[in-house]
Amino acid sequence: MSRIVHEGRSLECRFDETVLEALLRQGVDAPYSCRAGVCHACLCRGEDVSALNPESFRGLSAEQRADGWFLTCQAKPVEDLHLRDAAGLRKCRVLSNRQVAPDVFILRLEGKDFTYRPGQFLLLHCQGLSRPYSIASHPAEGYLEFHIRKLEGGALSPLLCALRTGDSVDISEAAGSCHYGSPHATSDLVLAATGTGLAPLMGVLKDAIKKEHPGWIFLFHGGRVKSDLYLDDEIRVLMKKHPRLLYRPALTRDSLPGYASGRLTELIPPLLKTPQQCSAFLCGHPDFVRELRLKLFLAGLPSARILADAFSHTKGAT
Repeated sequence: MSRIVHEGRSLECRFDETVLEALLRQGVDAPYSCRAGVCHACLCRGEDVSALNPESFRGLSAEQRADGWFLTCQAKPVEDLHLRDAAGLRKCRVLSNRQVAPDVFILRLEGKDFTYRPGQFLLLHCQGLSRPYSIASHPAEGYLEFHIRKLEGGALSPLLCALRTGDSVDISEAAGSCHYGSPHATSDLVLAATGTGLAPLMGVLKDAIKKEHPGWIFLFHGGRVKSDLYLDDEIRVLMKKHPRLLYRPALTRDSLPGYASGRLTELIPPLLKTPQQCSAFLCGHPDFVRELRLKLFLAGLPSARILADAFSHTKGAT
């Protein structure tokens, strides 16, 4: 049995138990989502992580590993591990907090001089609680934007949705690999999201447009009813300005002109004529991401060009 030192507490970590499991078992409100080492929502820093198992660093860069970052959902320490306290937090002032759907708010914070890649996520800290939220803005916009779904009975989301202009919230450094980059610069882009999974894809979309992406960009947003597509009007305006952007909204309950009917997992694969030439970014509920990832792979899209950000009730939700 090893020990985990967290915020002055010495916690036990049983044999074959992950750091995340140990923290949750002993009452620590640790962030997580997929628990499979994919979403990076559980990213954490330790004082000396050299003895951790290789899975602890899945998808992390050499620089992140050297700086002590690891995934708590994968790490199984064999010796004592000291977690770094929540240092490096930055206090940001609320610029606006706009309700765009019955249960969705768009929160904008001061973001000048904050380094990130559009589509990454960070931890929002408020009244002792913290959760990872994806960044929907682009650095050129000068602010940080987050899409907050307010869950009834949630711990953090009601607090964030109640923030007003002038209030402040603490944020962590940005992390995550779901962002636009050189491997995707010559591909057609398939951006598919359900619910507030749209947030990181808006960041990716803005970055691709900013860098004058030469290929087609297909943006799919799925919901049950029209109000779930909370940026529908704004995206349609954006599409008129960029002729190589094609927007395909879909609804599973409402049946309306101009909207596809059905689930994105069924609608998207048949529409891709040359999937081997595409790069896909998938964000939303883990079941949606898992199913669509598999179908795109079976349709011929290389697995290395399928980036995913899975959300559960602990990522961008509670």
